[in-house]
Amino acid sequence: MIFLLLSPEDQQTVKQCCTCKIPQPRTAFYKNASKSDGLQARCKRCIKADDKQRSGSPKNRLRYKRFYWNRKAHPEQYQQYQRQRRATRLDHRQKHLSVYRLKHQEHYRAHPEQYAHRAQAYRARKAQALINDFTPQQWKIVKEIYGSKCVYCGQKMLHLTQDHLTPLSKGGNNTLSNIVPACRSCNSKKGTGASLIPVQPLLLI
Repeated sequence: MIFLLLSPEDQQTVKQCCTCKIPQPRTAFYKNASKSDGLQARCKRCIKADDKQRSGSPKNRLRYKRFYWNRKAHPEQYQQYQRQRRATRLDHRQKHLSVYRLKHQEHYRAHPEQYAHRAQAYRARKAQALINDFTPQQWKIVKEIYGSKCVYCGQKMLHLTQDHLTPLSKGGNNTLSNIVPACRSCNSKKGTGASLIPVQPLLLI
């Protein structure tokens, strides 16, 4: 396997495919908001070649042939089979979610701000924020500076939310100079609009 070390300047315009290991322009990759750089790990050419190989295999051709034959020859039985399959999938998914929630419920209640921080970082990645470097340690510093109080109503609370002075939906960044502590009520009132009162943002430490 060959791995090429790209300079920070090249990483802005070039990306290396994880399959063919060839550095290519960023336009040669499909978009994926869940990734850190917003692109798929494999290039378009490798994905298309893989799809073509799968669809052209004899096993898949036979499966597709049986699928369409059953749907045309026995439509009622086919519809009943699909309903049972969807019900089974839904039941399996509900059981999986219930087990997952019970397993993580205690940890979520003990560390609500940790989950809130992950959610904010995910929202920033989806909004394609230019800067997404806000850390839990910085959040503790922000709350200590403001005395664990809401910057809008001045109420001291145990659990505060992270309010972006410039909303993420309007090009704001998820960084220290753009985040202030706010209660849920004031954060909801502000929404994606301007700040309720003039607030001096913190300088980078």
